[in-house]
Amino acid sequence: MDDRNLAVGWYRFNSSGGWKIPETVVPGDHCSGLYPGWLDGPHPSVGDGEVTRTVCFTAGSYICRAVTSANRNQEIRVKNCTGYFVYQLWPSSHTDAVYCTATDSALGDPCVTHTVLDQPWRSTNCSNTECSAGTWMGDRNLAVGWYRFNSSGGWKIPETVVPD
Repeated sequence: MDDRNLAVGWYRFNSSGGWKIPETVVPGDHCSGLYPGWLDGPHPSVGDGEVTRTVCFTAGSYICRAVTSANRNQEIRVKNCTGYFVYQLWPSSHTDAVYCTATDSALGDPCVTHTVLDQPWRSTNCSNTECSAGTWMGDRNLAVGWYRFNSSGGWKIPETVVPD
């Protein structure tokens, strides 16, 4: 699914899936498309009138860069109509790129919509690689989102320096 065939025009979102374009990074493979679109910047106030904003389409580790013909970003117009927003949208320039919608939080309610990290190697009781079969572990490939710790190592990030 994508928005390549979207007609240029002004749109208002009004569905159970949301009523505005999210203002925070949306991880890839969301919003029924490979490249979800989100607003890089705040929505305008009523007094701002029509403003130009950039929609970034997340693609892997690519988050957002300046608008050029070589990337997936799209400039749009946005207006606050007191209680809802309207967007002047253009067709997405890439296959599988979609404009996302959200309610108040692009990632949903963090108390409900989160991923549990329950790997024992996260414990501060594990030194070096003793809990990970000799392999150094990292979070470089975690998607943007809400997370909750729940393992033998604990349920929160330490608040003090972890000793060597």
